[in-house]
Amino acid sequence: ISRETVSQIGTVRSVVRGYAEVAIAASSACGACAARSSCPEGKQSAGRLIRIPLSEDFQPGDKVQITLQSRHGLLAVVIMFLVPLGLLVGTVFYGVHSGLSEALGALAGLGAVGGYGFFIWLLNDKIQNRLPVEVRRLTSHEPDCFRE
Repeated sequence: ISRETVSQIGTVRSVVRGYAEVAIAASSACGACAARSSCPEGKQSAGRLIRIPLSEDFQPGDKVQITLQSRHGLLAVVIMFLVPLGLLVGTVFYGVHSGLSEALGALAGLGAVGGYGFFIWLLNDKIQNRLPVEVRRLTSHEPDCFRE
């Protein structure tokens, strides 16, 4: 079992009912990267907002470090990208080979992905519990270069 982690630094924007909305700034390395135009991280030059459950008291404006084990990141990729892709392709092929037109097969595939998305939305809290995120408040005396 790997203990490698992925971490990012962000700023708490709001705290509501045990969840924090954290603004994550795009990495400064994105600007010089040749693959920036095809990378989702690089396209979001202004950064992004994420919603995470909290186990301690944070206030808007707090600088935090968000850490996720790499294996949990891989599970998130499977849940959010690979399963829907497999559903889409599998449903289209099944529909077309069952006698549906390509258009109806494509609509069936989109319906399957939409149903999966709704199912994931319903199970959001359970999924978040399986993908634990560690949130640590950064102190003002920590230099930026040590905030990793």
